[in-house]
Amino acid sequence: MADAPATGGGFPAQDYPTIDPTSFDVVLCGTGLPESVLAAACAAAGKTVLHVETSGAVPEPSRRFTADLVGPRLLYCADEAVDLLLRSGGSHHVEFKSVEGGTLLYWGGDLYPVPDSRQAIFKDTTLQLREKNLLFRFFKLVQAHIAASAAGAAAAGEGEASGRLSDEDLDLPFVEFLKRQNLSPKMRAVVLYAIAMADYDQDGVESCERLLTTREGVKTIALYSSSIGRFANAEGAFIYPMYGHGELPQAFCRCAAVKGALYLVKVLRMPATALLVDEEKKRYVGIRLASGQDILCQQLILDPSYEIPSLDMPCNAPVSNLPRKVARGICIISSSVKQDSSNVLVVFPPKSLEDEQITAVRVLQLSSNLAVCPPGMFMAYLSTPCTDAFTGKKCINKAIDVLFSTKVSNDLEDHLEKNSEENKESVKPTLLWSCVYVQEIIQGTSGTALSCPMPDENMDYRSILESTKKLFTDICPNEEFLPRNSAPKYASDDDSNSAEALGCRPKKGRRVPPVAATRGPVRGSGSPRLSVARPGRESLHKTDISKTANAASVQNYRYFSSSSGQQSIGIGNKIIHDLPRSVKIVEVGPRDGLQNEKNIVPTHVKIELIQRLATSGLSVVEATSFVSPKWVPQLADAKDVMDVVRNIEGVSLPVLTPNLKGFEAAVAAGAKEVAVFASASEAFSKSNINCTIKESLARYKAVALAAKELKIPMRGYVSCVVGCPVEGYVPPSNVAHVAKELYDMGCYEVSLGDTIGVGTPGTVVPMLEAVMSVVQKEKLAVHFHDTYGQSLSNILISLQMGVSVVDSSVAGLGGCPYAKGASGNVATEDVVYMLNGLGISTNVDLGKVMAAGEFICNHLGRQSGSKAAIALGSKVATANASKL
Repeated sequence: MADAPATGGGFPAQDYPTIDPTSFDVVLCGTGLPESVLAAACAAAGKTVLHVETSGAVPEPSRRFTADLVGPRLLYCADEAVDLLLRSGGSHHVEFKSVEGGTLLYWGGDLYPVPDSRQAIFKDTTLQLREKNLLFRFFKLVQAHIAASAAGAAAAGEGEASGRLSDEDLDLPFVEFLKRQNLSPKMRAVVLYAIAMADYDQDGVESCERLLTTREGVKTIALYSSSIGRFANAEGAFIYPMYGHGELPQAFCRCAAVKGALYLVKVLRMPATALLVDEEKKRYVGIRLASGQDILCQQLILDPSYEIPSLDMPCNAPVSNLPRKVARGICIISSSVKQDSSNVLVVFPPKSLEDEQITAVRVLQLSSNLAVCPPGMFMAYLSTPCTDAFTGKKCINKAIDVLFSTKVSNDLEDHLEKNSEENKESVKPTLLWSCVYVQEIIQGTSGTALSCPMPDENMDYRSILESTKKLFTDICPNEEFLPRNSAPKYASDDDSNSAEALGCRPKKGRRVPPVAATRGPVRGSGSPRLSVARPGRESLHKTDISKTANAASVQNYRYFSSSSGQQSIGIGNKIIHDLPRSVKIVEVGPRDGLQNEKNIVPTHVKIELIQRLATSGLSVVEATSFVSPKWVPQLADAKDVMDVVRNIEGVSLPVLTPNLKGFEAAVAAGAKEVAVFASASEAFSKSNINCTIKESLARYKAVALAAKELKIPMRGYVSCVVGCPVEGYVPPSNVAHVAKELYDMGCYEVSLGDTIGVGTPGTVVPMLEAVMSVVQKEKLAVHFHDTYGQSLSNILISLQMGVSVVDSSVAGLGGCPYAKGASGNVATEDVVYMLNGLGISTNVDLGKVMAAGEFICNHLGRQSGSKAAIALGSKVATANASKL
């Protein structure tokens, strides 16, 4: 047996321990992401694995800067890398934050937000109406194709009838397909370079090095759209790991160690200095460590930094000899490129910087809330594919000049003037430090010594993982690639801290955490969960230092949803099953919350409350009620309120209309959705609205007919679903009857209200079972009062039964004025807090809801009825919550 030198050798001899055993199924040299994923996959497949670091040096503290040399790089919330983290258990060892500032497109000398969703298109004031309509139509067409394909509509044919695009369209260059949709050049750039992530100039069809087809473009759009809203607290499609992408390999290394792979501290300082060769069989059979010890293996895997000496075997030739290069840049800047945003992606389409530019340049700005730089500074990563170093660096430097200012003024007066409020948006961030370089993409090799590929020019890890899976198939052809984790138990910290424990493989039946991991505690095992914390907002100017201190103190409390103190979002739970992935919250505070107040709330206060709630992410805010002022004087200003709020975009503002007269008044005031209210208790119906249940339903049928004629959606409420203040117990059959009547007359949704808050899970379950026997659960909502402290328990059991719409009131305000003791709707803050802890998406900003609750409670002169708001508010200033 001979040895061949490997690059990186020559380390001084040390008192290294002897590795036992000396033979493994797989030996991996290098702890990059492909090697770490392979180690985890091979260990999960039952292989014996030794994982060795390529360098003998241990990184020193980075002084609060962490640079990713292969940046910019992001993860889609729905891509395979995230799925691997979830099913392998790697998600226990890494946290993420979202790119909450979204994506900006550089076009015509300015930065524009990328309209990547229906709501974003609707709110974009830079788009003309025709552009919005065409973009709406395009996304609708693509979504219909995606939905039809997912449903297996191939058998139903192609075209509009099936929803699928034709094969002819799918095989077209994507840019040609976009032109057929009459999209403007700017909108084509948005789709091609900011959403479909094309790298090369797609308009140069003949000369384009990588022409995107419609099939490929639609596939990426599907990934992009499915990423939006996948995880609670993740804004947009992208997430980024805390401390940088170096955390991803360590997460998979931990998974590998849990499955039995050998990770020793000494080994991480004992790299391979030579490769062992079986000259007779012409194959590599192991490595020689810096200690001089030989380690044998069935399969050797090296990272691309190793130069593998040729054994004159064709199979060891590179997979591809095509030269590929990526120009990259790393910058440290003084402020954000987008005001009030911490993490932002910027895209420069081809030809946007200069006519000779044939590739897109992408810039990822990251803030200190990702622990990659000190507070007050930002990291910016730039990259673009290139064929030669000069051209690539030229593009990177041009983008740096466009985004950042390289002039540092020593004039204090000039500095203060530039940072004044009116100039904030026009001031470029100051470039404090930069490095521009070119990387050559080294392809993987096959043969007796496999080599993993280098990170490529793409923003995500899809192609890297595809190559890694192919390598795994070569090693373990009949094994599943990283099957779902069976939730192994970790040994206690005490068991794994001794030198003896670190120098030995785990005993049979016992698991220890890997010592190769660089950061973060090993969390307890359980079903997969991905920790996605919404980033706090950075103060962007020195004049806001006091605000920065407050923001820093509260930047995480919105998402603190675990009694154990971990900021994690549970994707699944081994105790609670069948919870919905998302819940719609219907905010009823401005109507149901205020109607019971004795002192009249000024109209302008009601309007501001609605406006504050509308900006918190709530999709439905019940605005008021068109009822006789004689019965509910608090809501006598319904028309005045609607005159102002009816044009608020991005939120539905239904109003309560107890009869046809109220409906007509609501429509005249600009209401676009209405609600009707019936009781499941005969006695309560008579005392509340002075008619029987039958008579009330007859009234609402007239409203329903009018609403249908005007195409106005109508929602139904059923009160007293588990108890009545007059007659006590209400049979579930009564509730089911009223709910079905409302649904049959045209209510798109029926909300079931525990008007006096007497319900418990024991009474709520039979009521829901009765209603669900006559009305689909998808058409139901629940509305609980917290009179006896049972509301959250009742909501949770309702979610388990399939309900996914919850009514709530900011600060726990309100109650029916005719139900004694019914004060105290369940607080919206408490509902959002609980759902965040369950990993259920609401798209609601808890901090902004708390701020709205504080606003109305200050006016009313009372403490919030939200326990979450009180507990969190005792630690921080709630007034700063909206900065998060």
